[in-house]
Amino acid sequence: MKKPLLILLFSISFFMAVPAEVSITNLDISSEKGHILFSFDVADPFQGKNLDKLKSGLEVSFIFQVEVRRIRKLLPDARLLKKTFSVNSRFRPQDNSYTFTLLEDKMILTIKHGLTLEELQEKMTSPGNLSISTEGKLQHQEELILAVRAVIDTHYILSIIPSRTKTPWREKRFIFRQKQIQ
Repeated sequence: MKKPLLILLFSISFFMAVPAEVSITNLDISSEKGHILFSFDVADPFQGKNLDKLKSGLEVSFIFQVEVRRIRKLLPDARLLKKTFSVNSRFRPQDNSYTFTLLEDKMILTIKHGLTLEELQEKMTSPGNLSISTEGKLQHQEELILAVRAVIDTHYILSIIPSRTKTPWREKRFIFRQKQIQ
């Protein structure tokens, strides 16, 4: 009884694993007026089943988990700030197009309607310039780490097992520079 169940669970986890090529790339960081500005790309998330799901009209979401960490010598890095950005796709059968939505902590930042499949893929894999308010928690000239990872989530109508995959964390060191508003 246990052996068929283990085989079933193994095969499900094997097919739901993140392909090795999916990762966060081109992470660029700057700081300005109390905000950390950053952009990145998601490399090759639309492979095989994810592209088929998107073409068939199923909603696909990318959740971007972002952390700002203070570097500590003999201790684990301290997490100072945490944000979640997400991009969602939705197929619009009335005009055979897609809708793109960008959210920050569940608040809508951008909605674009009437996109082709190629335009939607570009917006989902390169969400643009994003910003995190430092809320006065960071010091000028402080060395920090910005860490980003993507969670790819495919929504099924009547699914018992959700399709959710995670990329590895992509980390980059940077110096926070507090610029004064003139």
